Amino acid sequence: MTDTGNMRNIKLTVEYDGTAFSGWQAQRDLRTVQGEIEAKLRHLFGEELKVRGAGRTDAGCHAVGQVANFHTQSALPPDRIMRALNDLLEKDVRIKRAEEVGLDFDARRSAKRRVYEYIIVRGSSALWRRNAWCVPYEFDVTEMDLASKTLEGTLDFSSFVSSGSSPRSHVTQVFSTKWRKWKSGAIFRIEARSFLRGMVCNIVGTCMQIGRGKLGRERMRLILDAKKRELGGPKAPTHGLYLLEVLY
Repeated sequence: MTDTGNMRNIKLTVEYDGTAFSGWQAQRDLRTVQGEIEAKLRHLFGEELKVRGAGRTDAGCHAVGQVANFHTQSALPPDRIMRALNDLLEKDVRIKRAEEVGLDFDARRSAKRRVYEYIIVRGSSALWRRNAWCVPYEFDVTEMDLASKTLEGTLDFSSFVSSGSSPRSHVTQVFSTKWRKWKSGAIFRIEARSFLRGMVCNIVGTCMQIGRGKLGRERMRLILDAKKRELGGPKAPTHGLYLLEVLY
């Protein structure tokens, strides 16, 4: 039986470029963010540790403020844990903060809200090609913003869930959505209690169809109410998506 008398709970704030990763969640024979961090913790502490993340970001998705936690009996201070992990990890993953929290904190279950942003760049770009959706056409950001407001509230998002999603219920609460112009492109910000597989990228893809005039703004409500993924727009590429912040 494991002695829990000296057990500590360490909370990490993680930033990563998801380009070379098969998502957050550990998978055999694939490079994932969770897998990388767990491997370095095994090296550091000499024990098997399970890291729990606030969001299971998909392959190619990036993070500015992913949150994770793990339990350990090590007495190593959080600031030294952060420095040691950053020395061991590849440069596309950085631990931005490490802190000790109560044993009842769970990065996933304790989260109240999650915030994602999606970046679209107009035209080709050498700098943004791996970190934004570069599109050759014009689009109406105002129409996209108005259409996205339809998605605010506690709703069934079956029409925006990618195949393979495991939750029995596709109902979640979206607190706010906002499209804003950015340089020659746009940024979409969405804040929700939780997110379903592919949800943000599918919403962005549908909004883009509306922004290009291929669908009318009123179609967003019809697509949502139909609860059929095939009625929504094509999925936007994951490399434009960022987990921005997790709120507790």
